[in-house]
Amino acid sequence: YWLGRYLERLEGSARLLRSAAGRLARPSPTAREMAELDTLARCLVRAELLSAEAGHGLGAAAMTEALLRAAGEGGPLAAQFGQVGRLAGLLRDRLTGEMQATISTTLRGLGNRLRGAGAGGVGRLGAVADGILGFSATVAGLAAENMVRGGGRLFLDFGRRMERAQSIAAWVARALDQPGAAAQPGRIEPGLRVALELCDSVITYRSRYLGLIQPAPVLDLVLADEGNPRGLAFQLAAAGDMLAELEAADDEPMPALAGEAERLGQEVQAMVRSVAEAPGQAEAALALPPRLAALEGAVAALSNGVSGRYFALLPLARSLGLESRDAVRAGVA
Repeated sequence: YWLGRYLERLEGSARLLRSAAGRLARPSPTAREMAELDTLARCLVRAELLSAEAGHGLGAAAMTEALLRAAGEGGPLAAQFGQVGRLAGLLRDRLTGEMQATISTTLRGLGNRLRGAGAGGVGRLGAVADGILGFSATVAGLAAENMVRGGGRLFLDFGRRMERAQSIAAWVARALDQPGAAAQPGRIEPGLRVALELCDSVITYRSRYLGLIQPAPVLDLVLADEGNPRGLAFQLAAAGDMLAELEAADDEPMPALAGEAERLGQEVQAMVRSVAEAPGQAEAALALPPRLAALEGAVAALSNGVSGRYFALLPLARSLGLESRDAVRAGVA
C-alpha cells in the first residue's frame, strides 16, 4: 500500500517538475506561461517540493534556483527516492526478481542523474523528470503483468489510486484559483491548460474539442470521466471496486468504505454538472476550489479508514480489549 503511494507521489512530483522545467528552460517565458508557472508553483508547494515562502510570487530565475535546490542532494525529491527504495527493500520477498531489479537499478541510475542535474541546469532536471515518468510506467506495467491478482497487488494499486485522487483534486483546485479571475473570468484559461497537462489529458482533449479551452469540457475530462485513467472519477471508481472486493472476502466486512468511495464519485459528478449547467461556466468553475479541497480531505479520510481497518497492528475488537473482556465474563459465568 505505501509502496504504491510513494511510487505515485514520485510520479506526481516528476510531472510537476517536467511542466515547470519546460517553461523555465525557454529564454523569455510569455505572460501566459508565467501565469501557468504561478499555478505550478502552488502545486509544487502542495507537493512539498517548494516551501510556501519560495512558492509565492517567484520570478523565472528564482523559481529555477528553488527547483534545483529541491531536486538536489538532501532535498525533498531525493527523500522520495529514498522512501521508494526503502519500501521496495522491505518487500523484497513479495516482489518478482524483474520488479525488484527494475526498481533498485533504475532508482540508482536516476539518483545519479539527479545529483548531476544541478550542474546541467533546469533542462537536465526536465530530462530526469522524464526518466522518473518512464520508471513509473515500467513499474506499473510490471505490476499489471507480473503480480498475481490478490491482496498484495490490490493494495499496491489502491495506494496509487488514493494518492493520485488526492493529487488531482489538489492540482485542479489550484488551477482554478487564479488571481483576478473573479473580475476577469478569462484568466482561468492558463490554469485549465495546466490541469490538462498534469493529468496527461492534452491529446484526448484536443481530439474531442479541437483545442478550444473551456471550463466544462476540461473539468469533465479531468474530474468526471470514468474512462480517463488520469482523471479523478476513474481513481474513485477503481478504489470502490477494490474495496468491494476486499470486503467481499472479509470475515467482518465494512461496506461503509466502498459506499464512501461511491459517494465521493457522485460528488465529483455533481461538481462538473454545476459548471456545465451554469450560465457562466468560468464563474461556476471558480467556485469549485473549496469543494475540491473538501473532497481531497475526504479521500484522505477514506485512506485512513482503510489503513485503520487493514493495517492496524491488532484487530479493532482486540485493540479495544472487547474479546478479552468477553472471555473473562464467560469464564466467570
